[in-house]
Amino acid sequence: MAVVGTPTLQTKAGSLPAAAFSGTPKVASVAFGSPFSSANYSVLVDIETTGSRAFAHSIVNRTAASFIISLCADNVTGLVQVNWTATVEGEE
Repeated sequence: MAVVGTPTLQTKAGSLPAAAFSGTPKVASVAFGSPFSSANYSVLVDIETTGSRAFAHSIVNRTAASFIISLCADNVTGLVQVNWTATVEGEE
């Protein structure tokens, strides 16, 4: 079967400053201006820090309209910002 045209994967992206994270562990919510059609998307996270500070992270409570980034840490000392990209799962 031939594919007609060039399929395009839906992608949304943004960034969160350190001040957006609160609670214990530190978490921040991302809400899309317009939701995906389902929660079947992947999230890539790039964490910018000062010095050699590193953060483990996880994505929780993923819905078509939002997700939460948990930094798996109780403080954000050294965190500059968290960049994220959400892409619908599929083939391009």
